[in-house]
Amino acid sequence: MAISILRSLSHRVLIVFCFLFYASSSFAMANNDEFRISLINSLSKNSEIIQFYQDNGFKPLWVGNDRKNRERRSYFFKELKNASKHVLPALRYDLDYLKRQARSAKSSSELGLTEALITLKFIDYSSNLQTGVLKPSSVDKEIVRKVPYRTSTAYLETISSVPPADFFRGLQPQSKQYSLLF
Repeated sequence: MAISILRSLSHRVLIVFCFLFYASSSFAMANNDEFRISLINSLSKNSEIIQFYQDNGFKPLWVGNDRKNRERRSYFFKELKNASKHVLPALRYDLDYLKRQARSAKSSSELGLTEALITLKFIDYSSNLQTGVLKPSSVDKEIVRKVPYRTSTAYLETISSVPPADFFRGLQPQSKQYSLLF
């Protein structure tokens, strides 16, 4: 009986060790020079987002096995799956491609590319959810509506500091008419 308990305990310790090793190696992989270079190259046309990552020590928001990263990524993918409920063009965000990238990324360079891809789609989706895809005045000059534009940095800072459900709920129009659609 003691041997059985010892084997069970050894097995559990091994599982915990493997999980912690994998999680820490994923985080370490995501924080090395290859990750940074890949992230910067992939975001080369957006200095504001690069500055956000630089200010945060290039800590990833989406990739790796950190609980918060997994939660953010999972919730964001769920949001993209339901984009059409908000009358947003779901194909624009290419959820299937993002999922494949997230699953297949193993090297630091691939993780950096995946982080950048998800970030760019996140900024696009968040902006579209909050303000719509079209500028009202571009449809008709008579439509006058104050649109609440945010910077990319504001979106990234907020999603990194609040639960994802709260973040996305806060972006939706807050009118009673909009809430009746769901």
